[in-house]
Amino acid sequence: MCLMQVSYADCCEIVAACKNAGVILAVCHVLRYTPQACKVNELIQSGCVGDVVSIQHTEPVSGVGSFQLM
Repeated sequence: MCLMQVSYADCCEIVAACKNAGVILAVCHVLRYTPQACKVNELIQSGCVGDVVSIQHTEPVSGVGSFQLM
């Protein structure tokens, strides 16, 4: 894992290095403090959703995330 760089040239270098190494480049964002995640946590902590065994979160490219309680 590496930290993303801020310049376009640095990012192009990272992409090229990943392609040359045959690995997947992924950008991961910490979402635990977003309003949606805070609301989900609030609901879980209040007990109103019952016993949560697992949570699956998807973040479509459009930027509209969804939480699915399981």
